[in-house]
Amino acid sequence: MLIGYTTREFRWKSLIITAVDFEARVILLFMWGSENKVFKRKGIAFLLTVVLTIPMLGFSFMLIEGSGVRDALELMVFAAIYVTPVILLYGVPVSILSDKINDRFNGVKRVLLSLFTHLFLGLSFPLFFILVDGSQLNNGGNLYLVAAAVIPSFVFWGMDEVLRSRYLYSVWDRK
Repeated sequence: MLIGYTTREFRWKSLIITAVDFEARVILLFMWGSENKVFKRKGIAFLLTVVLTIPMLGFSFMLIEGSGVRDALELMVFAAIYVTPVILLYGVPVSILSDKINDRFNGVKRVLLSLFTHLFLGLSFPLFFILVDGSQLNNGGNLYLVAAAVIPSFVFWGMDEVLRSRYLYSVWDRK
């Protein structure tokens, strides 16, 4: 045992930290090298989304499987390995596209259209694979894909809107 963990648990935790650390280093290099406020905001939203989404997905997968809490850690590792790159390579561009589409609107209308855009484009990713695969939509395996799409899409939208708010957005204007 290493500080209260078995060797297996310690390996899983170090694997999660390594996967998230690599993604964080890539996005931090990209984010701080850019003078563009949008890229900085999206980078921070990405990091916050990964940190919040991994435990949510782990427990969601646990509920879908009907497994115990002890399996949640392994499911979080699974989510960290497979979902984090998808959020970076698909979620960030979708969020930038959502900003471009919805910038002409203001207030609550823009926020709701942005939510719809994030959820629609987030769900279209797994639905494409479900339809190409030809499997039934009520298949248990498809619940993993839908959960892995809806939860990060919603969290990314929420983090982006919080960072976009006037108080936090004005922080970027300080020199």
